[in-house]
Amino acid sequence: MGLAAGVEFSSAAALRGCIMNGLGVSILPELAVRADVAAGRLVVLPWSTGEGGGDGSALETAVLMLRHKDKWLSPPLAAFMDLVRAGLMSGSSPERGPLRAPAQKSVREMVPLLPEAPEGGGSGRCC
Repeated sequence: MGLAAGVEFSSAAALRGCIMNGLGVSILPELAVRADVAAGRLVVLPWSTGEGGGDGSALETAVLMLRHKDKWLSPPLAAFMDLVRAGLMSGSSPERGPLRAPAQKSVREMVPLLPEAPEGGGSGRCC
């Protein structure tokens, strides 16, 4: 199943507004939608390819934590990075291995870009 992004936002609030107005679905951090889910304004969809003819396997996503290799790493930033790694590692399994494997691809290869001009014109980017 191939899904194409139609609009790109840099704001979780803008995405939530679009979703609550029936303009589509998105993948957002739980923290960004917690209140809306609790109030019944948004619903959490299954994170699986099993519905609609999929094979039932869990969807996987990449989490990128990037920093400049030559910049000083402050103690608070180092602690934050350790916290993120620990949280990601809690989702690892013997079958899949650790989720902290070094990247094998460049960021450009891993992050799909929107087409230059979607059908009907326009840039395909917003905000």
